[in-house]
Amino acid sequence: MRKAAAGHLSEQVAAERDGRGEQYAVLVSAGRPWMMLEVAWGHGHWAVWLFDEQGRRTVKYDHRVLADDQIFLRHTCEWRYDSAEQAEFDARAWTRSRTFDPDGRCREILEPKGDRGGSRHTWPKADPGRLWFPMPVFGEWAFAHRYLSGLSPDAAVRVTGAPDAPERVTSPWRPPAPMRPRWLDRMFRQGERFALPRMGEVVMDVQPGPSLVMPTGRLVAADPGCVEDDTEAFTAAVPPGTYEVSLAVAAFVDDPEHRRVAGVKVVIADRQPVTWELALEPGQDPRLLGDGEFYGFGVDTGMGCLFDASAARALAAAGEDDDEFDRICDLVHEHVWAGIDVGPGANCVAFLSGWGDGAYPVWAGRDADGDVVCFVADMIILNDAAV
Repeated sequence: MRKAAAGHLSEQVAAERDGRGEQYAVLVSAGRPWMMLEVAWGHGHWAVWLFDEQGRRTVKYDHRVLADDQIFLRHTCEWRYDSAEQAEFDARAWTRSRTFDPDGRCREILEPKGDRGGSRHTWPKADPGRLWFPMPVFGEWAFAHRYLSGLSPDAAVRVTGAPDAPERVTSPWRPPAPMRPRWLDRMFRQGERFALPRMGEVVMDVQPGPSLVMPTGRLVAADPGCVEDDTEAFTAAVPPGTYEVSLAVAAFVDDPEHRRVAGVKVVIADRQPVTWELALEPGQDPRLLGDGEFYGFGVDTGMGCLFDASAARALAAAGEDDDEFDRICDLVHEHVWAGIDVGPGANCVAFLSGWGDGAYPVWAGRDADGDVVCFVADMIILNDAAV
């Protein structure tokens, strides 16, 4: 710990630098916290917490580094307590959260009675100019006036003391991290076994699917009943061609009739991926994701499908035709998955979606040269599994 001064303020700062440009800091005042910082530049993260007189956290400002010298206010959350005795983050505490997009779009969720009551969702517009701030300089924290009323803009917390601070200080927190894939390679090994929490053991049955025709090389993932003519393809494009598809189906050992699709792989090249990244649609920025979050395709009919962008119009028409959509549903439910011809030179691979309705990510696997060698639609069946 090192002493720091900020005019009439007296603070302490604990910092860690791990050689990768990451820095962490916690500020304390007069033995009682009034503001706490979480700083991890290597993760593009800067958060500010405010406290009340009882030492309870009352507001969190969550920022992201989206430019070299600017941070963006991505998310705020507020808590209000009914009494001095009410516990921090009590489930009945008044709560309001706001999530901002760089263009000023905002989603606000108000819970007057916390988790114990209803919620109100609104979409107010924010001034984009008020969401961006200059990146604070470590050791010259000139920012407090943005979060604490009554402070001069010139007030700053300045770290004093020897510059050769300890290289490592144990941090009591970790920066938020988007969801990362698990078991994408092993789930496609025939006979591989996994233990699911509270669900028992499953064994993987890897099945060859129909080839996927991709005239444009632009992959789309969607619910086959919710495709629009302009449904977006992923930005990671591959050469046009026809590609093999395989499905990893989890069979429950204690109930062999219980089977769930765990993943669907489109093989672009016969090379092992060395890195995995989220397949993104235009405008999606992974730096905006919160802890454990991901961008995924939505499912409302219990089915997902993969197809080339050129098939969107035909598949949208099929989804609007009751007889055709019933045929797709019957095929998928009978075999867990099905190849569907939706027009000349256009097809899709449809499949039951993991645990049913929800959202599911697609991962792009790249080789050592950075080329896409496969896509995997991850049904997150194995996300919490152990081997």
